[in-house]
Amino acid sequence: MKKNSLFLFTFILAACGATPAPISAPKATDLPRQTEAPPATFTPVCAASQLTQAKLEAVLADTADLFDATAWERTSEIKANQISIVWQNIPQSAMVFLETRFFPCGYTEAESNQKLDKPYWDTLFANYAEYKLLRQCQLDTGTRLYEFKTVNQGFNYHIRYWTTKPAAGELTATMLVFPFGSEAQLDQYALQLFPEIPYCA
Repeated sequence: MKKNSLFLFTFILAACGATPAPISAPKATDLPRQTEAPPATFTPVCAASQLTQAKLEAVLADTADLFDATAWERTSEIKANQISIVWQNIPQSAMVFLETRFFPCGYTEAESNQKLDKPYWDTLFANYAEYKLLRQCQLDTGTRLYEFKTVNQGFNYHIRYWTTKPAAGELTATMLVFPFGSEAQLDQYALQLFPEIPYCA
């Protein structure tokens, strides 16, 4: 697993209506920092601002109708240049996770095209009994989708994992987790979130 992984996170699954327990993955490393102090007359043109709070509010506004508060419990977190949101539907044993990383000074081509290979998935699904990558596909815009079958605590889950570049200097990962038997609901949410690529054909 590369140290500069962009989308490592803690995510939660509910199993058979039980109270979900956290499943932790290693924290992403901090962004590289400047090792020498800038000259006194230097004013950074790409310093972090209130972008993260504004982005969080925008995402919540865009998804307010999709994730009804009466059915979905929501938690969110803001860190330096990063936001994460988790929606849980405990009766359905379903979960949606979204994380956006911000790069005020932009990101390199290597960072934007990070290879999501087996070591990456091994780390992401380290607390699962097993996982299997079923399909993957990509749009010309750079949006990528990975579809998995997973097993956690004896229950089978479908997982769809998208990576997107919603705006300049932003990289986002979105993950939908639904139990077997809930394919219609999974397709419904995937279609509303990613109408151009809800699943791999």
